[in-house]
Amino acid sequence: MKTNNITHKIDINNAENNSVIKIRLNDECKNGHEDFSITATFWKVGKVRNDAAMISGGCCHEEILKIRPDLKIFVDLHLADFRGVPMHGLANSMYHLQVGFNKTPITDPKFKSEFCDYYMIDPKHFDSINVQDKEYYKYMFHKLGIIKAWKVNADKAIKLLEKLTGEEFESKATRLQNIDLTTEETKEISKRIKNGYYLPDAIKLRESNILKEKQNAMIKKLEDDTNKEIEALRLELSVQLFLISRNVSLNNFIYYKHSNTGCFNWKSYEKKMTQEEFDNFLKIKDLPKINWELK
Repeated sequence: MKTNNITHKIDINNAENNSVIKIRLNDECKNGHEDFSITATFWKVGKVRNDAAMISGGCCHEEILKIRPDLKIFVDLHLADFRGVPMHGLANSMYHLQVGFNKTPITDPKFKSEFCDYYMIDPKHFDSINVQDKEYYKYMFHKLGIIKAWKVNADKAIKLLEKLTGEEFESKATRLQNIDLTTEETKEISKRIKNGYYLPDAIKLRESNILKEKQNAMIKKLEDDTNKEIEALRLELSVQLFLISRNVSLNNFIYYKHSNTGCFNWKSYEKKMTQEEFDNFLKIKDLPKINWELK
């Protein structure tokens, strides 16, 4: 029977172990992705399987491999999709190459082996994929056969799961990890490689240009904001000078730059302009062209 929901349970209850191991390949999260998963629950030996007797549960991979080392292929593929691609495999692995893997910094001698083991990458390819450009990074995963190796490993696990369950897996995934390259993308990256686009000096030059563009954009924004502020202050000054020239008190007047509005009677404790005085004020021919308001 063909299905996209294969699950297998291994029940172990003997003098040494009391556990249940669960293996699945399905879209359990209902997000369109079909992923591998292997988890387990361990109880005290000889005890009833209840919360009081439970020792551990979840992704107990070290404990699982101690009693069933033959299940390592599923441990390696935990949370990888049906094509063998680790969750956000390219983006996450590139991030780890730059900042370190979990608690292991990139300067630690163990980093390389931990990284390659987790992402199922042959250590001989480590130096070749240690690049900074995202598209080139993806290209190298294809070029070095890493994507293909992921698929071969996943197919092997699927066959084993099918043998264990008697079911046949058929994908119905509606979402896939972004690992594929179009023909056009491959041609463009190949062209860039020939032109030295990914060489260290070329990368440094692009990074320098990008930094310079960001700096220029920041400078322009600062200058534009400052000029706007100066223009607003000049306008406010011209309005205040105009009012003084017309013998209008500034004690109960304020200019709001954000709305370009001159407001009278904004203070409750100062002498107020009457509505009649305000109406006559608005009749002045050379009145500054701002919004005028009487509170």
